[in-house]
Amino acid sequence: MHHGRGYYAELSFVHNGDINEKLKKKEKREKNKGRIYRIWEKYGVIGLGMLSPLIMGAPLGAAIGISLGASPRRLILWMSIGIIVWTISLTHKYLRV
Repeated sequence: MHHGRGYYAELSFVHNGDINEKLKKKEKREKNKGRIYRIWEKYGVIGLGMLSPLIMGAPLGAAIGISLGASPRRLILWMSIGIIVWTISLTHKYLRV
């Protein structure tokens, strides 16, 4: 049987390695949140509603907003405003001759 200090050191190493892997995965997930999560943190429902139609599309933006805890009514309002603003501004930009 193996009852020396080495056994406990191995267990400690395996356990710490497990924790390090979990921390690395958490850091990677936080980096992957990226642009949308930063918009949510900084500007809330208004920023997400105004920018998500342009960045990723309204349906995906709505799903992400709801999953982040946004009020569905406020999110729909601001996404509608965002869609109107972007439609007018991009149409105006590209139809200028």
